[in-house]
Amino acid sequence: MTVSRRSGTLRVAFKRVAEAERYEIVTTLATGGQRTTSTRRTAVTITHVARDSGGTVTVRAVAPMRQGAGRITRFRATAPPAKTRFGPLP
Repeated sequence: MTVSRRSGTLRVAFKRVAEAERYEIVTTLATGGQRTTSTRRTAVTITHVARDSGGTVTVRAVAPMRQGAGRITRFRATAPPAKTRFGPLP
């Protein structure tokens, strides 16, 4: 499985699994947010991912009455954390 990143977009590609009807992709950000995507293809583009947040992508093959083990890959942030007007506590 490969995950490539360009600005706020993730491109996830993986190999086909025999007898799989669809694939479930779960994107988990380091900030705690999670997004689930389902597809029948072996590649998917996930948009609106914050550039300052890394995380993991999990892909699982799904067939009637069964599902495969998930494959996990990490992706890194491409920008430093956004600055806020609040500083650290003393």
